[in-house]
Formats: sequence, structure tokens, C-alpha cells
Amino acid sequence: MSLVWRSVWGDEAMMTRVRPIASGQLSYDSELIWGLSFVHNWFGNGDGAHVAQPHPVNHFFYGCGGSHYSDDNPEQLVLLDSSPAPERFVREIDRFERYEEEEAALAKILGLRRCAYEGGVWTSEADYLLPRIEDAMVSYHALWDKYDNDLFVYYVSTGGEENGKALGFTQSAFNLDTPKYRALNTILSNPKASVSAGYLAPCIIPAADYSVNSTAWEHPAPGAEISSGGAQFDQWREWKGYLFRVGAAGDYDISLQYNSTSGSVIEIMVDGRVIAKESLGGTNSPLYRVRLEPGLHGLRVYKINDGYFMLNSVSIE
Repeated sequence: MSLVWRSVWGDEAMMTRVRPIASGQLSYDSELIWGLSFVHNWFGNGDGAHVAQPHPVNHFFYGCGGSHYSDDNPEQLVLLDSSPAPERFVREIDRFERYEEEEAALAKILGLRRCAYEGGVWTSEADYLLPRIEDAMVSYHALWDKYDNDLFVYYVSTGGEENGKALGFTQSAFNLDTPKYRALNTILSNPKASVSAGYLAPCIIPAADYSVNSTAWEHPAPGAEISSGGAQFDQWREWKGYLFRVGAAGDYDISLQYNSTSGSVIEIMVDGRVIAKESLGGTNSPLYRVRLEPGLHGLRVYKINDGYFMLNSVSIE
């Protein structure tokens, strides 16, 4: 479909006027993970010579992401961070942010923008006018900005009742003085929350602290039991993705530390661009120099054959 649009609108309009989005469901990322991996492997010749003119994933898509529905449940809400704040400045930690990080990382490693084609904060019909709803929505959106995300389409303006819950910003088009509308005005009238996700370079990222991986049902972001130590690569076409930030534009050196290698061939990708593809040996990779702009970036380590190795860490200097 993306190629059809490109044939009609031309190269110059793609990713500017025409922005194809690969969409899925928040926390059910198998379609996106497997589908976008196929695009890279086949149309980008990621695992072989399949097409005469290979292109990266971001040649076909501007962004990716699932729907973004969050919940207002006072019994499950906790502080947004460790700073002093009223309890109503909240988010569902662990359960929600792990999905947030996973989808943001999937977009970043492929050089895409993370988008939500629809989303919003569910509330009970009885509670949607309570002040805490405004605070919860602002806090959820700050979490969205934390991961340098792009377009968020809020659903729905009016009504939206379902099973005793409400999604709408108001229950009547004649009443715009509601918590959700006030939250939207707050979001629009203030600068975006700062991007603070990922490791800040220079850094050493423990291999086990990956943000997204080829096993779609694993969600190892905040709240996961294992976030330090190594990560084994023992499955065919297995990969893991990591988030990191740089504070200034410049050249950065990336390297891998590993052991127990057994015939592994890997590909390293940064922001959708393959920077290395080689067989492993020893315990340290060469230094791969990349030019990076300030902000959040994604790195993927991809084992493209049936070998084995234990990745210990990723260094960025």
C-alpha cells in the first residue's frame, strides 16, 4: 500500500504530506513486531538477497504504534515519579509504562515515529467530571512525551459510553467545561514534557535491560524482574532493542561486549540504519562510529542466523 501511495504522490510527498502508519494494539505488539521485521528482512534484504533495490522500513512507513487507551482506576494508580505530588498525579506504573517503552523502542530502532491512531483515558460514567480525571490525563500525556512520541489522536469528543465507562471529553456538545477538555487545553498551552527515557550517553547498557525484543509477548520494560546482566541469543532471527539519549550532536562510538559465541552472524541497527553486519569473535566488537543528533535513539542487535552468543552489554561513548 505504501508503494501505491508513493507511485501516485511521488517520493517528495512521502513521509511529509503522505505518512503511512503501521498500526496495532497497545500491549499486543506481535503484529507490529513480526510485520515490521518481515519488511526489514525481505524488502530491506535483512536476512538475504530478496529484492534488487532494498529499502529500510522507514522508506515504507512514517510511523508505527498501537491504540493508546489508559484507565482511571484509583485503586491501581500510584505516583508518576518519586517527587512530592498529590496522589492524583498518577499513572499505572509497571503495567502501563512497560508497554509505552516497548512501542517507543520498536519505532526508534527502525527509524520511525511512534503514533497512536486512537486513544484516551477510560473513566466511569459517574466519575468523568471529577478533578482527578484532568490530572490523570495530563500525567498520561507527559508519559507519552517522555518517550519522544509523535501524533496522538484522542477518541472521542462526545459520548463514547461503553459498559459503564466513558471515553468522551464531554457527554454534551454544549458543555466544554469538563476535566478532559481542561486537560487538553493544559497540554496544548504548555511545552511538551522533556524526553527522559533511555540511558544517557556515555553509558553502558546491561544486555538484559532491553526495551523491546523479537519475542512479542515479553514485556521487559519497567517492572520486569530482570534488568541487569547478560542476555542470551539462541533463537533464529532473534533480536533485542535498546533506548538511549544523547545530549549533543556529534560522533559516538558504539560497541558490544559478549562471550560464548558460536557461529553467530549479527546485524546492528541504529535509528533504522544498519551500521554493521558481521560474524562474532572474541569478546568485544569493533567500535562502530555513528553521527547522532540530540534526543532519543534506538539500537537493535539482531542475530540473523542460527548461531548462539551471550550479549553482556552495549557501550555508547
